[in-house]
Amino acid sequence: MGYDETNQRLTFDGVNGQLGKGTGVGFDAFTAYSIKLDSGDNGLGIPALGESPQVSLESDDLLLGEAFLADGPEVRVVNKRYGMEVEFDTVANVFNISSGTTGEAIAANSVVGVNAAQSSSTVAVGRYNLTETGGVDQTDTAEYDFNKIGNGLNQIMGYPREGVEGYTQPSGLISQPATTSGYEALLDMSDAFTITELAGENIFNVVVNGISASIAIPEGNYKGDTLAQALESRINAMKNPISGSSVGGVSVAYDSVSNNLSFTTATTGEGSTIAVNGALKFGLSDIPLGFGTTTVVRTPVQATDELGRPLFIAPNGEITPNSQAFADNMVEDFYPLYLDEGELTFDLDGKLVSPITNVTYSSNLTQLTLDFTDATQFDQVFSASALEQDGYSAGRLTNLEIDSYGNVRAGYSNGQNVSLGKIMLASFVSESGLKQIGNSTFIATDASGDPELGEASEDGFGQILSGSLERSNVDITEELVNLITSQRNYQAAAKAIETSTSMTQTIINIRS
Repeated sequence: MGYDETNQRLTFDGVNGQLGKGTGVGFDAFTAYSIKLDSGDNGLGIPALGESPQVSLESDDLLLGEAFLADGPEVRVVNKRYGMEVEFDTVANVFNISSGTTGEAIAANSVVGVNAAQSSSTVAVGRYNLTETGGVDQTDTAEYDFNKIGNGLNQIMGYPREGVEGYTQPSGLISQPATTSGYEALLDMSDAFTITELAGENIFNVVVNGISASIAIPEGNYKGDTLAQALESRINAMKNPISGSSVGGVSVAYDSVSNNLSFTTATTGEGSTIAVNGALKFGLSDIPLGFGTTTVVRTPVQATDELGRPLFIAPNGEITPNSQAFADNMVEDFYPLYLDEGELTFDLDGKLVSPITNVTYSSNLTQLTLDFTDATQFDQVFSASALEQDGYSAGRLTNLEIDSYGNVRAGYSNGQNVSLGKIMLASFVSESGLKQIGNSTFIATDASGDPELGEASEDGFGQILSGSLERSNVDITEELVNLITSQRNYQAAAKAIETSTSMTQTIINIRS
């Protein structure tokens, strides 16, 4: 028995050598089932007795449970951390540790754009003082505070505590999480609606910070807020099966006014990304990729001449290394910097210093006079100045077309046809070297080589067939079993008809 982390479900695999015919018991197949609860199936996603299929021991098939999430109490509810990264620099032979959030401690309204107090993003690494035998020195009573843990030096990872030479204060820049919002849903999600497996409407493909998974929502009745809760819990259970990195802290919200879903990551900065793709009826088809942002800091650089002397712009607009014209404007660590031609320099009082003469305007405009004598905010009451429609009416998405060249075009009910983009294709030296991580998802390996991107119908690239099912999406074994089952059902039905006809003929012969 195993657990599929990507799809959040239990798996069962019967070993033929232990359960099959070679054991003397004569088992050909196995099944796994549970007691059916009053509320439905077992909480672990295992089908009830009579609903669980049999799996042949002679095949490589697995018995798969339904997706489920643990709904018990969390082990750690508070002080959670998301997106922590630990790297080892083999060149410098040092460890680098970064948090999943960034930002310095800033008081409320002390900086433009910061309305609420912002806590600092810090990382502390340390250890307690040790005895000669390697135990904790009981005299070390230092607590986790001011970026230190204990009074002992951390000789393992090379991080000195605060007050020791080599210590650096952790800091960061103001940053924002990655967010993405769906379009307006085609149905009113403020009222109850039903989600089924029809056309895969219960499947959502999600990628958070490079961790991807195909999420299955159980069939049932939902509202916008309950669907958001179901998506949020399953997104935060995602885990990369290779690296072991997990997702956490992602929030999903439903806006009843705009009738759409929005997704926000717990991590911040440019390294934070989130992408969600789901059914069109929920407004989650081809929504934009969400990126986090980080404050950009630019340090001005004083322009210099060929001799290395600082350059300035004189009041007449000329470039000069003479700073005497700015003697009254110069203070410590401040200069009226000249960066690029045309830039303005101001003094500490906000007065324009240079250039103040020889200023020209485009289109031969040398003087501009504005007369505001007749201007008033109470000039006249509001009135409509245009009574004719000069644009398109509001429209809803009606169809989506993809041609053989990969061009994606959307058709709307108002008659508009808009080009949304173009699908890129990737070619590999050895397609058989790709590793399958999902029903139609592959990743590159050393055997496949690096991908070569191109457009559809170009040399070396195939065409795109819209509305067709990829072979990678088809489970050949399952479809073959279904074919055999259908054939047996047909044979049984035909045999029943033949028997009925024979009996009817016999009765007629007896009566005659």
